[in-house]
Order: sequence, then C-alpha cells, then structure tokens
Amino acid sequence: MKDNREIDDGEGLVFYYNREKRLEHAPESVQRAYREGYTPNKGFIKGLTANAGLKSILFVIIGLMILILFLTVFGDTTPTLSVDGSTIRLRAFLYEESVYVSLILDQRREPLPEPMPVTAHVVGLSAEGAVITEKELAGVYTGKELVLRGIIRDYEIARVSAVVRYGNNEGSITIAVDRE
Repeated sequence: MKDNREIDDGEGLVFYYNREKRLEHAPESVQRAYREGYTPNKGFIKGLTANAGLKSILFVIIGLMILILFLTVFGDTTPTLSVDGSTIRLRAFLYEESVYVSLILDQRREPLPEPMPVTAHVVGLSAEGAVITEKELAGVYTGKELVLRGIIRDYEIARVSAVVRYGNNEGSITIAVDRE
C-alpha cells in the first residue's frame, strides 16, 4: 500500500491522505473500532441506554407504563353513589339511535333484613343542562346485585342523571353518555 495517496479534486488541488498516520493520533476507542470493525452493544438494556437520546426514550416508556398501570388500577371513571351501605353505579352509552342506561346496585356484604324497593328517576340532559327526556326505573333489591336498565331515545343527550330512592334514603348520580 502506498504511504501517501494523492487525490485530485479536478480543480488542480492535490490532497494528501495517510490513514495510518491519522489513526496513530486518534483516541484509543477510534483505533479499536477501526481494528475490530462495528461491534454493536451487547444486551437489551445496553442497547437502550447507549446514548442520551435512547436513555430519555427509555425513561419516557417506563413513565408511560407506570401511568397506564396507575390509571388502570385507580382510574375507574364510572361514578358511584353509596346509599345506606349499598354501592350504586350508573352507566350510559349510545347505540344506534338510543341511549342505553344501566343502574347497578352491587351485592352487599351483610344481607338485608327484608327486600327494599328501589326507584330511579332517570333524566337525559343536553350539553347546556336542559332536561330532554325522563324515564322511571324500578326494582326490588334483596342484597344481591340488581341491574335496572332503560332505553332512552337519543335527542343529542350529553349526560344522564338519576335520582335513586332506596328505602327511606335518596341520592343523585350523573354520568356523561359514552358516544364511542
């Protein structure tokens, strides 16, 4: 191999290039890379933390995983109401031209001494809060899970509110209609 190579760029200038001399003055990591060729980082974690950009992406991924886990465990968006030791949940979703409403009374830990009548006055509200439609739901709660269902014609209902009468107690619960 020739020690000095002449390179003509076409304009009459000549450049001298000697790779071996340049490598003598290069850092050890550059000399090793030239001798050994490309050696990728071994291992999954070393590959994800090879430089500052990859480290930040790894921390963002870990942060998003923690956030998703936290919201999955603690982020129940179903509103609940507690009346006389019973938990009541309300759900409302749009299907075709109707809003389906479910009022769920969960099973109690201690049994009820006697069955109790449950009535719910369900109101469909517009985005501005105006009452669009109303419906009555009724059932008898024995301490086991009770589901009261109703169908309301959709006239651009944004929220559904229910006033639940349970024995001698009363409570109110509101939820936005799931339109997806």
